[in-house]
Amino acid sequence: MEYNYPKFTPEMKKTHTILIPNMAITQFRLLEYALRYDGYKCEILGNCGSAVAQLGLKYVHNDTCYPALLVIGQFLDALNSGKYDLDHTALLITQTGGGCRASNYIHLLRKALVKAGYPEIPVELETPDAFIVIPMDSMLIQQVLMNLLENAVFHAKGMKNLWLRVEVKGLWAYFYVEDDGCGIPEEKLPKLFTGMLGSEAPTDQSRSSMGIGLSVCRAIVRAHGGEIYARNKIDGGAEFRFWLPAEEESNT
Repeated sequence: MEYNYPKFTPEMKKTHTILIPNMAITQFRLLEYALRYDGYKCEILGNCGSAVAQLGLKYVHNDTCYPALLVIGQFLDALNSGKYDLDHTALLITQTGGGCRASNYIHLLRKALVKAGYPEIPVELETPDAFIVIPMDSMLIQQVLMNLLENAVFHAKGMKNLWLRVEVKGLWAYFYVEDDGCGIPEEKLPKLFTGMLGSEAPTDQSRSSMGIGLSVCRAIVRAHGGEIYARNKIDGGAEFRFWLPAEEESNT
């Protein structure tokens, strides 16, 4: 008999706290940042150690992918802690949910939740309609995205919303970072990616200035065969976009 698992509904956006596993801290901080700006309440878990691993082993077969044991153990340990209102808590998982033991975390997690006495906790997985293959150095492109998001936080005065989206047009993947802040002074747009805005360095000197950081972003994007561009939006705020060559999905 198939179990009727709880679903994360649109109404839960306002009422639930979403727990995020600590699988890749830099990338998942970016995910947390995007979710918070879209109005979700979320938290990256920081619990770890042998107790977490043992809890995962208790509810998941020991031949399963070890990171799955840690992720599920981390979730269960958080739910057991008493820190969260279980009637208003949801879990986020990013694996595809496929048949491979390295990707079917969501099925293992749902099964473990039922066994551990938490059948009411919703777990959601979202995947794109089409599989996108983008040849790239993921760490470098991640750095580009982090830089663009940080620029918005430090320079887009008056910003209330920040958006990050990706879309595919033909054989190109387009990345957009948009805000509704003060925009970019028109006289600075031509020099934005040249590294010539050094006078705009923030008070915290450990961070690069907007211009220097963006010049590095342009170098990374161009090294991948793409291009980067910035403009002020008609309805206010700024838009940064860059595009990279994508590959057609292989049928083999």
